[in-house]
Amino acid sequence: MPDLRTLVTGLRSWIDRTRIVDELDQLVEEAGVTDPASVTLMSGACPSGADRLAEQHALARGWVVERHPARWSEHGRAAGFIRNQQMVDRGADVCVVFCRNGSASASHTGHAAERAGIPTRWNEAL
Repeated sequence: MPDLRTLVTGLRSWIDRTRIVDELDQLVEEAGVTDPASVTLMSGACPSGADRLAEQHALARGWVVERHPARWSEHGRAAGFIRNQQMVDRGADVCVVFCRNGSASASHTGHAAERAGIPTRWNEAL
């Protein structure tokens, strides 16, 4: 049975829980993963928005959650971008982006994932 490592990134203001749940559940189904412990969700550990909603869903499903908070005090304004690149560098089977109008941080992560050869699924806020 395959493992699935998913990188999630998105707006801190994202509130559409259903869209996140549907997208993540569809990914797991498409990957043919049946053991919840084989699914890892990697996020930037933001306290609200897409990261938080995805983490809550992953925990409810029994998936492994790997949190990567930005080190704001160490890196200042560049912290989010540095963290995003570090997550991409850790590798993923797929990156899922939840953004609006090319939001800077989420789009940065999605484009970095694409450059790294990670299949990336883009979800624009309605």
